[in-house]
Amino acid sequence: MVRFRPDERDVYEGLTEKMRLCRATLLSSGEVRAEPVGAFYEDVARLARGDGALASTPLSFLSSAGA
Repeated sequence: MVRFRPDERDVYEGLTEKMRLCRATLLSSGEVRAEPVGAFYEDVARLARGDGALASTPLSFLSSAGA
């Protein structure tokens, strides 16, 4: 188990929530497969390379994930 300092815990929880919201947005678009996880990341990367309305969401997800 990883133990966080209080400030680290706040950052971790904030990024976790951001990723959860981004993932929900991406899945609700119908352009991203939920499973398997490799397919999810493949679809996210494809959308991130585009310039459509959803392009900023996968970029935000990927930056939150540390990719």
